[in-house]
Amino acid sequence: GKYVEKFEKCFAEFVGTKYAIACSNGTTALHLALIGADVCSGDEVLVADLTNMATFFAVNYTGATAVPVDINIDTYTVDCHDLVTKITEKTKAIIIVHLFGQPADISSIMHLLESKGIKIIEDCAEAHGSQIGSKMVGSLGDFGAFSFFGNKNLTSGEGGIVTTNSAEKYAKLCNLRSLAFGISGNKFIHEEMGYNYRLSNIHAAIAYSQTKNAKFLIERRIEVCEHYDFLFKDVDEVITPVRRPNIKNTYWMYHIRLNEKFSESRDMVTKQLLENGIETRNGFVPYTLQKKIKHQFHRTCKNSKTCSETTFYIPTYLEIEEEKQIKIVSSIKEILTKLSN
Repeated sequence: GKYVEKFEKCFAEFVGTKYAIACSNGTTALHLALIGADVCSGDEVLVADLTNMATFFAVNYTGATAVPVDINIDTYTVDCHDLVTKITEKTKAIIIVHLFGQPADISSIMHLLESKGIKIIEDCAEAHGSQIGSKMVGSLGDFGAFSFFGNKNLTSGEGGIVTTNSAEKYAKLCNLRSLAFGISGNKFIHEEMGYNYRLSNIHAAIAYSQTKNAKFLIERRIEVCEHYDFLFKDVDEVITPVRRPNIKNTYWMYHIRLNEKFSESRDMVTKQLLENGIETRNGFVPYTLQKKIKHQFHRTCKNSKTCSETTFYIPTYLEIEEEKQIKIVSSIKEILTKLSN
């Protein structure tokens, strides 16, 4: 339908890339980006250990090996020092995750990877509109992958999109997302193994509308989260999202961490918040701590483990009133005070 093309054009302009390929969700966007980067069995792909598991699953779909990299404790994005130690001759690509809307230090990463031929895929599932200087995330690497799931800052209920500046990869991924039908002669002579990763016209229409309204939707989310910054400014027990010069964080979630004194109290705090009528969600469980696969790793990633045990996020829906935010922060302060006594 026409809205798929309208959405792709609009989103490419929004991000600042030449092309965008709409697809069924954020996971399929990552998978397509990996295929575009020529990742296949026998290759290794570096991935920040702390992320939604879809990032790792997408690597597994290609037959490649996902290699966990620890995160920076301040930004929750990939740690460059650990990254260097994980590069091998088999490293084909890195997926840089802009977690919770916080841009990763991509310039340092690009410097480390210079002349190594390693492809850079940006996982922007939680970072629509996040910027480093004047550049949008999703325009900095070889590919960007975005999600339009129902809880994202821009949403169509379900959907995804891949961004790139390569005309060749654009044509290839457009064909692959639609079963790789033959493009000359008989369409049912498929040129290679394709995927049914198409986005419906209805979802595309919603995503197009959301992209057209991105400025309002994103700025409102930032407004909500910056008010939390103000309310938490004297609460030393809570570590709020870091602010960095020349960096625009779009706050997919307001992700907070309890300090060392309360490092074992997260679950108790969130339980009591729920009893007070305040829903929260714990941070992601790292790849290296997943029960099904953790036996494969000789060591865990220290910082991602700390975050998984001490972090959670609080309500940031756009209609939230300041009085509700005050109540949430007051409840957290009250619970922490009781735990201190």
